[in-house]
Amino acid sequence: MALAGHVEQWHPVTITDFVPPYIRDEMTLDGSGIRQAAEKVLSLATPVLGFTSMCSSYAATLRIALECKRLDPSRRIVLGGPHASFVAGETLAAFDFVDAVIVGEGEMPLVACLDALAGGRSLAGIPGLVCRHADEIVATPPEAVLDDLDLLPMPAFHLIPDPIATSEPTWNASSRSR
Repeated sequence: MALAGHVEQWHPVTITDFVPPYIRDEMTLDGSGIRQAAEKVLSLATPVLGFTSMCSSYAATLRIALECKRLDPSRRIVLGGPHASFVAGETLAAFDFVDAVIVGEGEMPLVACLDALAGGRSLAGIPGLVCRHADEIVATPPEAVLDDLDLLPMPAFHLIPDPIATSEPTWNASSRSR
C-alpha cells in the first residue's frame, strides 16, 4: 500500500492481496488455486504486473507470476520485496518469465520502471533495478534510502477492502480494486 500510495500519482494502481483468502481457506496453492489467482490478476487491464512477497511466500508468488505470463505473455512481470531484493540476479537467471526485480526501496525505481515500460524504453540504468538487457542481467545500485518518510504520501488504504465494513469474502468480490 505504501508503494501504491506513491506510484498512483503517476500510474493507475490496483492491489490484489491473496493472504486473506488463503488464510480463510478461500484459495489453495495447488495448480487450480494458482490458475485462479493468475486469472484474477489478469482480469485487470494492466500491462505491468508487480509482485511483492516475503521469504515464506516467494515460491507461491513465482508460481502465480509464471501462470500469469503463461496465460498472457504480453504482460511484464516485476518483482520486489525483501526476498526478491536478496536474490534478484539469481531470480532473473533462473526464471525467464521475470522481466525485472526492484532491489531495496521501491518508490522511485518502480515509477522509473513503469515510465520506461510505458515509453518503450530500456530498463537498464534505472537505479535499484535488476533486469535483462542485450541478453545479460544488468544490476544497478539500490536507490538511496529516504531519510524523511514524511515526504512520502500516505499508503493507499483505499485500494483494499475494509474487513470490518464488509463481510463479503475478498476472494469472491469482483467489483472492487485490490
